[in-house]
Amino acid sequence: SLCHSVQFLLDCKEKGRKLGNNSLASIFMVPRVCRDHSPSSFNPRVVSIGPLHRQDKNLQEFEVQKTTYLHHLLDLSGCNPQKTLQECVHKVSRKIKLVKACYAESMIYNDEELVRMMVIDACFILDYINLLSEDDGPFPVSMLIAPSIVNDMVLIENQIPFFVIKDIFEYTILQFKQKTSIINHIKILLKHYNI
Repeated sequence: SLCHSVQFLLDCKEKGRKLGNNSLASIFMVPRVCRDHSPSSFNPRVVSIGPLHRQDKNLQEFEVQKTTYLHHLLDLSGCNPQKTLQECVHKVSRKIKLVKACYAESMIYNDEELVRMMVIDACFILDYINLLSEDDGPFPVSMLIAPSIVNDMVLIENQIPFFVIKDIFEYTILQFKQKTSIINHIKILLKHYNI
C-alpha cells in the first residue's frame, strides 16, 4: 500500500512535468458557472470563428458568406490569388500542431479541415476589418447585423490563434497596405466593438 502511494505520487509528478512542458490551451469553452449567468455573452449570434461553435446550426448560413470575404481579400492583395492562397495554406499547415494545442476541447476535425477553417476564418476576419476601415467601401453584409458580427469576433470561445491571423495578414493585407501593422488593423475592430 505504501509502495503504491509512493508510485502514484511519482506518477503525478511526472504528469505535472509533462503538462508544464506543454503550453496550456488558450481558447476554450467558458465554465458553466459563468455561462449560466449570461449564456448570450458567450455564444456567437451570426458567425462562427474557429472550431468550438462550428457545428451550431444557427451559424451555418454565414459559412458560405465567409468565402466571399476570402476571395475579396485575395483580389485586394494584388498578387496571384492562387499563389497567395497556397502560401497561406502552407504556412498554417506547418503550424497545425500549434493550432490544435491552442484549443482545450478535443478536435473533431482532421488536419486538412482545420487548416481550411483557419485560412477561411483568418481571411474573413482580416477582410471584414479592412471593410470596416473604409468609410464608403462596399460592405457585403447588412448594416443591421454588422454590430453583431463585430461582437461575435471578440467572444472568448469564438477565436482562432493570433499567430494564424498574423501569418495570413503578412500574405494578404501587407501586400496592399504596407504602412499598417497587425495591431493597427485589430484596433479598427475594437473601435467598432459595442460593450
